[in-house]
Amino acid sequence: EGMGVRITDDGIGISPRVAVAGVRGHLGIRGLWDRALRCGGRLDIAPGPEGGTVVDFWIPDARPAANGRRSR
Repeated sequence: EGMGVRITDDGIGISPRVAVAGVRGHLGIRGLWDRALRCGGRLDIAPGPEGGTVVDFWIPDARPAANGRRSR
């Protein structure tokens, strides 16, 4: 279990190089990658099917379960 967010736009799209690794001047993307990794989550950035960009950000549920363990 966890929480996910999908953001889409219909702009000019994103370079695969920027989407995968981030580059100088794109600190927002680098920050999203870092946050996802620190939380045990994931970030997927890709061109949209009809142009634009699709950003999927998911993080696992970190609330304690009823048995006192972290929910996964």
